[in-house]
Amino acid sequence: VLYVFDAWPLMPGWSPELQWQLAKLVERADLIIAVADSMARHLPGDGPERAKIVTHGVNAKFIMEGAGTPCPKDLAAIPHPRVGNIGRVSRKVDLELISAVAHRMPGTQFVFIGSAGVGFDGDRNFIDAYDACQACRNVHFLGEKRYQELAPYYHQMDVNILPIRSEGNGFWTAINPLKLHEYLASGKPVVSTSQENVLPYAGVVDIVDGVDRWVEALQRAIDDGGVASPEQRQAVALKNTWDVRLDQLEGLLAGMMAP
Repeated sequence: VLYVFDAWPLMPGWSPELQWQLAKLVERADLIIAVADSMARHLPGDGPERAKIVTHGVNAKFIMEGAGTPCPKDLAAIPHPRVGNIGRVSRKVDLELISAVAHRMPGTQFVFIGSAGVGFDGDRNFIDAYDACQACRNVHFLGEKRYQELAPYYHQMDVNILPIRSEGNGFWTAINPLKLHEYLASGKPVVSTSQENVLPYAGVVDIVDGVDRWVEALQRAIDDGGVASPEQRQAVALKNTWDVRLDQLEGLLAGMMAP
């Protein structure tokens, strides 16, 4: 089984040697599983046609139970309204957008949970954008947390966000954000940039691009609760649990091994 969880040919440092290795893996695989079509289509050979899609899931029960837990101390020190991004701050995050929006909304606190600076590799554009965010008094980087600690953070935000970069042809154009269903499981409003794998969830996620529309969307979420209701968002998450994904995977494995 070949499991494809990124559009690897779009990654920095991808080489002809790695492409050759990937082609050989595709040839050898009896079953190819990809997290999204956006990743499968970058496979060599007949990979795109053979790939079966098993997208990300969510431990919805774990996230939902976080509603009844106390606010973590490092987050409690930050006033409301809070806009949260939970996940690594890497090249996929549009920090220039965050810096601009944070300046426009000085009374709103932007909180990042996760390791920061991953994969910047000395690129001045990313480093400068990160520095600009750190210079904003209402942008906070709280660092990496263990998975078992995360549930309360989702619930203690007023809005959860997916500020994924959309320009160029980098790997970020093909990602399928793991945190999307976790955000929905919390029931909190979600705002995202326009991404291929987020667009199917437009009924429960406010999908916008540009600083002006982001400011408007965040204000809507803070004031009026955003797109859909908490119950509608959680209902979507409950249709996308890891148990559901496991059933899909078991079916594919059984089919692979059948005579």
